[in-house]
Amino acid sequence: MIVVIGILAAISIIAYNGIQDRAQLTKSLAAVDSFEKALQMHKAETGSFPIPQVGNTVCLGGPYPATDGFPAGACSITRNSAGTITSQIVVNEPLNAILAQQMSPLPIVDTKVYKLSDSSGWTYEYRGVLYTALTSSSFPGQQYIALQFGYGQNGTCARGKPSGVIGAGSTLPACALLLSSFN
Repeated sequence: MIVVIGILAAISIIAYNGIQDRAQLTKSLAAVDSFEKALQMHKAETGSFPIPQVGNTVCLGGPYPATDGFPAGACSITRNSAGTITSQIVVNEPLNAILAQQMSPLPIVDTKVYKLSDSSGWTYEYRGVLYTALTSSSFPGQQYIALQFGYGQNGTCARGKPSGVIGAGSTLPACALLLSSFN
């Protein structure tokens, strides 16, 4: 009898975790969809996307609380082998204000942390939705404006295509939704 209860409890925990993962993915995709629509509306009104400087990435939306080792307002951090934060990507309030003209309120982003450590002990972490202008092997020969966000279940992209969030010489797995390319 105790064995049966234990087996049922284990099955319930696994099912609950799967439901939580799907809920996080749904929340993340809803935020990405909302940001994409607001950026497209801004482009329709002004003729262009608000373009971050090439190589510059910013956090969209929020809140990005001071949790899981992140400072408040940061969506990406790099830590050296001693665990000290050496760089961070933060919320761009002027860009959020532009987007708030298209949608209100701004979506609340998923703050699940995605992490990669390299062989020298450096750690690269991100959460939420990032807006970037970069070049990438995922889009050869192009500079692009994209929304980047975490993978869904089983490391697949429910929207966009596999890409990476760049951090101090390393790339974290991510999904990228290409909004525009320019050269």
